[in-house]
Amino acid sequence: MTAPSRLAGELHHASTAWAAVGLSARRSELDQQSLALVDAQEQSAAGREALKAAVRDFKAVPAAERPARVGGVIKAFQAEVDALSRRAAFAEAAFFAIYHALEAAPDPAPPLAAAFDACARLAKVEAETADALAELGEYRKEALALKNQDLTVRRLQAQLRDAEEARDALVAAELARRGAAADAARAAADAGAADREAEALAREEAARAELRALRAERDEAHERLFRLREESDARAHASAQQLLLLTAELDKAHADGAHAHAQRQRLEAALAAAGGGGATEPAVAALAAGASAASASAAAEVARVRAAQRAAEAARERRAAAEAAELRLAAKEAELEQASSALERAEAATRAALANADALRARVAALEAARADAGARGARAAGDDGGADGGGASAAAQRESARRGVARSDALEREETERQLTRARADLAAARTMADAERQRNAALGAALRDTRAALDEAERRLLGEAAEGARARDASADEHATATAAASASSSPLVRLLGGREPPPLPPAIGADGGGGGAAAAPLGAAPVATGADGADGGDSAAAGQYTSVLVAQRNRYKADAQLSAAEAERARALLLGVQTRADELKCDNLRLYERLRYLESYKAASASAQGGALRAGGAESRSAHGASGGRSETVGETVGKYRALYEENLNPFAAFSRKERIQRYQELNGAERLMLSMASLLLASKRARMGLAIYVLCLHVLTMATLYGVSHVRTCDRTRAALALASVASAA
Repeated sequence: MTAPSRLAGELHHASTAWAAVGLSARRSELDQQSLALVDAQEQSAAGREALKAAVRDFKAVPAAERPARVGGVIKAFQAEVDALSRRAAFAEAAFFAIYHALEAAPDPAPPLAAAFDACARLAKVEAETADALAELGEYRKEALALKNQDLTVRRLQAQLRDAEEARDALVAAELARRGAAADAARAAADAGAADREAEALAREEAARAELRALRAERDEAHERLFRLREESDARAHASAQQLLLLTAELDKAHADGAHAHAQRQRLEAALAAAGGGGATEPAVAALAAGASAASASAAAEVARVRAAQRAAEAARERRAAAEAAELRLAAKEAELEQASSALERAEAATRAALANADALRARVAALEAARADAGARGARAAGDDGGADGGGASAAAQRESARRGVARSDALEREETERQLTRARADLAAARTMADAERQRNAALGAALRDTRAALDEAERRLLGEAAEGARARDASADEHATATAAASASSSPLVRLLGGREPPPLPPAIGADGGGGGAAAAPLGAAPVATGADGADGGDSAAAGQYTSVLVAQRNRYKADAQLSAAEAERARALLLGVQTRADELKCDNLRLYERLRYLESYKAASASAQGGALRAGGAESRSAHGASGGRSETVGETVGKYRALYEENLNPFAAFSRKERIQRYQELNGAERLMLSMASLLLASKRARMGLAIYVLCLHVLTMATLYGVSHVRTCDRTRAALALASVASAA
């Protein structure tokens, strides 16, 4: 008997025996028996408790009364023994019923294990059979293909020749079209470059001319300041000499006044001693007139000294203002020099960017020419091979070499284009940095111009105020002169009255108060010197003040012109900055066009590779390996290519902005709780540490929960076990 038949017999015998048992039909009976056993156990526990109570009651009775109650205890024990006997009989009957049912049934484990092994072997055999059938089908297909191999080879060679002819025609047409487009683009680029170069040269020449004009104005301003400084020094020296002379004259006038006062006192004393006389009155009047004239001349000298001091102070202040203006002019010249150097650097950067762009275009044109030359050589080699023998080994080798050359030229072109993209990006970043620096410099220059304009306005207001104050001072000095003249003309009558016994009048306040006159306070800037003796001196001082005012107004006008020139220079710098930004945008557009050309070359290469037949698989594999190598080498510039790829795809995808807008709108429609949940989810998704922390927290919480549940269940189980053991010990003790 074989193993499968023996296994089938064992399975049949086991299934028949277990079918006779009817385990599913007897399950309800078994459940009832188990419930009856549970009830019997509970009743037994209750009987034991009652027996324990009877025993305790019996022990609690005195020894004399115990014989009377022995019968109740014996009845309790007899009832418990009867219950245990019934329970044991029921359990034995149930056990024997199950045993008699299972007595003839065999063990099902061995036939089931053997059946499982047989099923596994059967599945393996089925899989091997399926593999054998598939391999047999492939063998049949290969045999059928081998029968038609000659016909297939001829058909494939014909298809290969047709594909090569079509490809050569397409390559020639595409090369011609690209050559024409490249020539047109090169001509347009050359024309644009020439125009931009001419414009840049014109701007540079204009900037240099303006710089020369500014330098000439600076030299002229230096000369004017030098002349003004010399004139101011000369005026200051003359004022100092005049002050010394006036001080000496003032001392002499003081001495004369003191001598005249002493003579008048002696004369008054003599008159008082003589008791008066008509003959002496003319002499006394003449003496009083002389004293009044001396007092007037002393007051005039004091006024002249004060005017000279005010003129010296005004000259010193004008000199300080001229020095401050010179410092401001030097600062403005430094700022203009910085602006001109910044303009020159920006123009140099622009010319460098233009040169890089022209070099890039020339390189692309050279690569296209090399590609066209390689394609033409491949086409000629393919034509010669078709004319001689389509299946020759030398022709195939030439075609493969031509294809490899085209693949290498494509790889080189791609690498060079990526390098040019990187350099263009660096030039663009440098141009932007220079533009930002120029913008900041223009802002600083504008602030300096505003400060200079405010300082000029303040100086103009101060000059006008000083001129008005000088006019008021001249009017006041004229009034003082008139008052002094009137006092001198009326001084004879008080002296005549004094001859009658009254006090003599004091000296004029100009002599008594100032003393030497050298410590008088300086007048404000612009106050004209006051001369009480003659009108010619007043006119000369007014002319000098007007001359100084005209000089300062001329300086103010010149500074305003410088400020206007600086503002124009700032406008030109802003225009140049705008041109640099425009050029940067143009370079960005050129880079996008270069990336589009790269994409086109890649798609054209993929299309030409898919059009080739089975005989060109080696060349295609080599082309793909070259492409992979170029891709590996281009990882260094992957950031630049990725940036322009994103820009290209964003320009191609019109729904990107709409999707972004919709996403923002949906986020704004969320309430606070939803936004909080979204932010927390984004944080968890964006941070690896946050995700790890959340996983650890959930794991710890799960372990804690499971440990708590296990501890509680274990404690309860232990309590139940201890209670059961205690009951058992009590029962055994009883």
